[in-house]
Amino acid sequence: MNATGTHTLTGAVTVTNDLTITAGTLDVGASNYTLSVGGDWSNSGTFNERSGKVVFNGTGNIGAETFYDLEVNRYRYPHPLQVLLR
Repeated sequence: MNATGTHTLTGAVTVTNDLTITAGTLDVGASNYTLSVGGDWSNSGTFNERSGKVVFNGTGNIGAETFYDLEVNRYRYPHPLQVLLR
C-alpha cells in the first residue's frame, strides 16, 4: 500500500504474499475485520489495528509491529518473532 490518507477495510482481507505499507494508514475498520498475510509484513506507514485480528499463514518475516489479536499459523519461525502484544 502506497497511498496518502487512510485505507479502511470493508471486509476480511487475505493477502497471499507480502503486505507492505509504505505510506498512509491501513485501518481494519470499526468492524475490526481480519487481515490474513501469507508473506512478509513491512510497515513504514501506519497500521491502525483497533481490536482486529491479524493472521500470518506463511513463513514471512513479521517484523516489529503492534497487533491487538495475533494468530501465527506455522510450524517454524525462519525469522525472530518480534511482536508486541497488548
